[in-house]
Amino acid sequence: MAAAPQLDRPVTAFMTDAAVTLREDVSIDEALAALRGGPVPEQGQNQVLYFYVINAADQLVGVLPARALILSPGTTRVGDLMTRGIIT
Repeated sequence: MAAAPQLDRPVTAFMTDAAVTLREDVSIDEALAALRGGPVPEQGQNQVLYFYVINAADQLVGVLPARALILSPGTTRVGDLMTRGIIT
C-alpha cells in the first residue's frame, strides 16, 4: 500500500529551482542527444514536464512539453514546436 502524502508540509518543500533548457535552433535529435549527455538530475528532480527554450542570447523564448519532444520527428526544430508568448 502506498504511503499517504505528506499534506502537512509546505509546498515549497517539494519545489526545485532546477531547470532544463534547450536551444530553439537545434533539432529534436540534437536536443535529445544533449539531454542524454548532460548531468543526471538529483533524486526527486527527475520529473520534467516542460523544457525551457532559449535563444542564442540565452533569453527565454518559449517552453516545450516533454511529450512533444519525445513524439516529434527528429529533424523538426525545437523552435518550430515550442509554445511562444509565455508570460514571465
